[in-house]
Amino acid sequence: MHIVRRAEAPGYTPPGHQDVAAWRLQGLQAGGPEKFAVAVSSYPPGAGAGPAPVPASCVYVVLDGEFTLEAEERTECLCMHDSVHLKAGEVRSIRNDGTRTATLLVVTDTYASAK
Repeated sequence: MHIVRRAEAPGYTPPGHQDVAAWRLQGLQAGGPEKFAVAVSSYPPGAGAGPAPVPASCVYVVLDGEFTLEAEERTECLCMHDSVHLKAGEVRSIRNDGTRTATLLVVTDTYASAK
């Protein structure tokens, strides 16, 4: 068993993100699984990322708030407990257009990108 307490989770700055606070909960610098990583990101109003290709296959799960996601020539509003899978290289932008902080859980495939 590998436990990472939120207070001890390593913070990091995801490339191409503006005003986003992120913490690695499992995988990579947090230790634990070798084939995937789990992070949580906090987006205050106006914060976002992209447009840019995602470096590896990933899943976003909205834990709180709302996000505007643009990918594949579509714009979608993602609300609490909504999820989306993005393929490696898929160009996306995501932002918090709301009036309160929004929280995103990110699960990333680290195995395929390490090959």
